[in-house]
Amino acid sequence: MHDHDAFLKTAFSHPRVIELLVRGCLPAHAADLDFATLGREPTEQISERIKGREEVEENPGSKSGEDSREKPGGKPRGMFRRRYPDMIWRASFRSSRRDLILLLEFQGRPERLMALRTMNYAGSAVRELIDLDRAGGREPRGFVVESLVLHHGAGRWTAPKTTAELLHGSDLGRYRLVEPWIRGGEDAAGPQAVDLPRALLGLARRWAMPEMAGQLEAVRRALSGVGSGNLDRHLAGAMRAMLRSRNYPQALMEEEETMDAVVATFQRSMDDLVRQGLVEGRERGIREGRREGLEQGLEQGLEQGRQAIVHRLAERRFGAAAAARVAEMLAHATTDAIDAVADLVVDCEGPEDFLARAQAALSP
Repeated sequence: MHDHDAFLKTAFSHPRVIELLVRGCLPAHAADLDFATLGREPTEQISERIKGREEVEENPGSKSGEDSREKPGGKPRGMFRRRYPDMIWRASFRSSRRDLILLLEFQGRPERLMALRTMNYAGSAVRELIDLDRAGGREPRGFVVESLVLHHGAGRWTAPKTTAELLHGSDLGRYRLVEPWIRGGEDAAGPQAVDLPRALLGLARRWAMPEMAGQLEAVRRALSGVGSGNLDRHLAGAMRAMLRSRNYPQALMEEEETMDAVVATFQRSMDDLVRQGLVEGRERGIREGRREGLEQGLEQGLEQGRQAIVHRLAERRFGAAAAARVAEMLAHATTDAIDAVADLVVDCEGPEDFLARAQAALSP
């Protein structure tokens, strides 16, 4: 350590110096901070935790403290760059359950990538502080993170101060959220547009067969507007593998080459299961001649089959949104309740009337 590093770290190790630094550089925060809670976080402990985590994540097969991969020149990875700031201070705000996390870095000359360094320091430090709080039984709190680079060199500071300035407007502190397309769902902008990436995300959930049929149909429709033969075959293969892995019926394991064929086969298999379930449910109850056999047979066959039929009829009559909503209502409904809702598909004039009367019919 250089002599100026030792001096600065000693001088800035007093809470009153940090309080004055915050009041001078971060006055908006200072007005609400409880400086009686100001304390220095154990940088050395945090650095050891970061080092240990990186060794596990980068080299999970190695023993603690080892990293067999080397960077060009013979130095092990992770040893040429520090992952934590010179100092970390913490103080609580009076008006909210948040803490200010203050990261201090002493720098003798401009460094072009300093904005990236401070961003990495902040991410690593906050991650470890959250874990330390949890391990210590401390109640969760929000964090406000500020990085101060204390320049003590003779020249003028010329390096970019933000990642946006450094990376031509890129905001590394922000990500864009992509939500899955769910049949019948709505977002803040109204009914969701069906686009292929979002429709594919919607297939990641484990759906009952009627809902899965709707999601597959959405992918097929989205693909028809953008797809090529190669993409169609690629997605058909992905769908086959996904459906097999989730133990859908054997009939779905045919080698379908297009999404049209996948959707048609899935729908045909679902229709067959509806008919088979109705028959097997009745036969099992009659054959066993016991209340348990009748109830189990009806539950496995009759109720599932009737739910699927009601779902399909409701979708044809009132649209996908109403059908998806009534499918949720019928998830735990009795056979009599399902039959009552089936009658409403014919009796009702519109989706609002249908859903309201279905809700009333299914209420205890």
